[in-house]
Formats: sequence, structure tokens, C-alpha cells
Amino acid sequence: MAQLCPISHWEKVNSIPGQFDVVTVLDALYYFPDPEQQFMEIGRIVKAGGMFVFDVPGQAYLRLRGLLGAIAGMRRTRTFAAYPFYYSDQALRLFLDRAGFVIEKRLVDRGARHQSMLRNGMLFYTEMIKYLSSVLPRLFSFSPKVVYVARRK
Repeated sequence: MAQLCPISHWEKVNSIPGQFDVVTVLDALYYFPDPEQQFMEIGRIVKAGGMFVFDVPGQAYLRLRGLLGAIAGMRRTRTFAAYPFYYSDQALRLFLDRAGFVIEKRLVDRGARHQSMLRNGMLFYTEMIKYLSSVLPRLFSFSPKVVYVARRK
């Protein structure tokens, strides 16, 4: 039976070490001022062999979206103002390793579902990034969302 544990304060979770099979942090990591501390706490509460799944917006995608939005005169293109903290792939890998996790895979996701006029363009763009990042992994940062799936050692 699944057990939900909503967390509002990340300093310390009142959970037994190794209590959870899976922890997910979706659309929230960019609000963590000290992700290494939070990753360590998640590592403490996830069972050995358990999973940690989280997503982050692709930084290159946000820059591209901001540039194209500004050129087109679209609102809501100041994406970096919407997300207070950003972490590079290298930093996330380091935090995961220190917390006892190994990345199983990274996935390209299109993020929020857009209004119909943008839907087809986003589907094409996301599929293109999925393919290109399978050939050139550095292109993951052009994904609207990068989903990390990590396993506890």
C-alpha cells in the first residue's frame, strides 16, 4: 500500500530511515535553496534499491523560450524570474552521488500541456529533443523538462 508523506519543511523529515520505496519531487526542485541537504535527507528515508524521481526545467530550453518569446512579443517569457534556483546537470549528479543515488536514466518531457495552438509545435520539438539527446546527451538541457530517475545504492 502506498504511503504519502507531504513535506513542507525539508530540514528533517519525521520518517524512519529507509522507510520509503519511492520519493518524487515534481515541479519543485527549483524552490530548494540547498538541494544537497534535501537530497541527503531523501537518501536517508529511501530504502536501499529505492527510487528518487524528480524533474527540472532544461536551462537551455528556458533561454530559448525567453528569447523566442521576447522576439514574438509574448507574455510570460521571463522564465528565470519564475524559478528561484537552478542547478546544472553536473551539480545534480554530485548531489545524487553524495546522497547515495545512481542515475538510472534521464528522460525528456514536454512539461506543462500547452494551449492547442502551441501543442503540435511542442510535440514536434519534444520528440526532436528526445531523438537528438539520445545521440548527443548534452542536448538534454534543451528539453522543457528533464526527468531524473535515480536508484539508492
